[in-house]
Amino acid sequence: MTEIKNYNVHAARTKALIVDDSVSMRKLLRAMISNMGITQIEEATDGQHAIQFIEKQPFDFILSDWKMEPMDGLELCRWVRAQKDPLISAIPFILVSAYYAEDLVKDANSAGVNLVMRKPIEPKMLRKEIETIVLLKSKVA
Repeated sequence: MTEIKNYNVHAARTKALIVDDSVSMRKLLRAMISNMGITQIEEATDGQHAIQFIEKQPFDFILSDWKMEPMDGLELCRWVRAQKDPLISAIPFILVSAYYAEDLVKDANSAGVNLVMRKPIEPKMLRKEIETIVLLKSKVA
């Protein structure tokens, strides 16, 4: 119970980046994350757009779609992991996809993705995973 209370304290300071080419999916993910008390949320339409945000400020986690043009979620994750700045390269990365296969999970793991979630996303499961990521990060920091 103490961990959840601590999470609520950290939620207002948590910075999230949502990356998805679908406006409706970005709105849905924003609503789910906002319901957790996270208010510092940026949205990008693809990986290249996301990089512009990431280069300006650190994020506590990235929630990204897999299939996007011109830069997809796996390419974005590879870019994040390749950065020399640990504030960028260590950002927890959650990949969401309607396409879920063993090959995707293997590719995601090799790219450095922390978690692959299948669409449609269950709000309770997303909350649990984000709480775990943020709590683990805040304990290390």
